[in-house]
Amino acid sequence: MPNVKLIILAMLTTMSVGCATKVTPKVGWVSLSSVDEFTDQKSCRVTVGSIYTANSIYTQVGNFYPLIEKVNGELRVGLQSGGKIKIPVGNIQLRIDGNKHWDITTSETPLDLAPKSTVDMSIYTHNLPDEQRILVESSIKDSAKILSPYTMTIGDKAKKIVKEMLNGKKIIYRTVAINQGGSTTGEFVLDDSLKIALNQCGIVI
Repeated sequence: MPNVKLIILAMLTTMSVGCATKVTPKVGWVSLSSVDEFTDQKSCRVTVGSIYTANSIYTQVGNFYPLIEKVNGELRVGLQSGGKIKIPVGNIQLRIDGNKHWDITTSETPLDLAPKSTVDMSIYTHNLPDEQRILVESSIKDSAKILSPYTMTIGDKAKKIVKEMLNGKKIIYRTVAINQGGSTTGEFVLDDSLKIALNQCGIVI
């Protein structure tokens, strides 16, 4: 008759070995590539998350995450809101180590990152005089940027920020609310995973 104690001990040993060899996904910067199914616009993002699995990265509603993006060759850097229900980010400040902080406003955010309206506003502006029409359409675009779940800057400023990040150890952020009590702060480590993710996106500074 089999020795029950020996069988149980063997099972426990096997389970222990299985647990010991299980690899927990490392938390760090990752690259995410995508192609818009309607415009064929290619983009590659480098960001971080709150929860990591072997194949996915997840963010949380109400939290904000640094984002570096390359869209059709254009470099962008800033902050995005997380989760499935995304909230507007607003104006932000980024600081890498002891360097001077960077201010990034909603007005700098590319318009394609603003929420898409289901209403064609040209219906209401096409009969306006040119000067007034331009003013109204500009105001509509600015309002859309304010509501964007992204706040990002582009061009030379973006390159300088990313360069600082590559040479830094830590990035801290602050969303700038009208009242200080409504501001949100956070920080993320800048490690080797950032450089690896940037290389995967073809982002070379």
